[in-house]
Amino acid sequence: MGRGEHRACISRHRERPMRPILLFDVNETLLDLRALDTLFEEKLGSAALRPLWFAQMLQLSFVGGLIDRYINFTDAQLAALEMIAERANVDISEADRTAIVNAMSDLPPHPEVPEALDPASGERLSHGHPHQFRRQRRRSSGSQCRNRSRIREGAER
Repeated sequence: MGRGEHRACISRHRERPMRPILLFDVNETLLDLRALDTLFEEKLGSAALRPLWFAQMLQLSFVGGLIDRYINFTDAQLAALEMIAERANVDISEADRTAIVNAMSDLPPHPEVPEALDPASGERLSHGHPHQFRRQRRRSSGSQCRNRSRIREGAER
């Protein structure tokens, strides 16, 4: 995007009234990653590798953003699993990696999350792709949130 295009984009956004927005870090903050511990125990031999994997995945995502090379969440998760497995001298199959990554879409919220979000009933959460959001919303007993994944999709390159 050139400077002229950037200025035009900013100008269009200034014409709209600002609405209050609440932002949440979804994974670990709202969703309980401990639900993955059994899979890490089964597939990698230790639930202690789960926090290391998640930190590695975040590092891959953040570094990609910093160097202007978007890395989607799923690719970052898969790559981080390979890295963690290699460091732990564990062979992990593609099917096992996929099982762990797919389980991210079924994470339950922490017990206090649905009630804590109730006052924000008109607010929206964005997390991943629409199918992931719908699955996680069902897991949270229908807490008051709606998908705004198009915001994230617009950021993908």
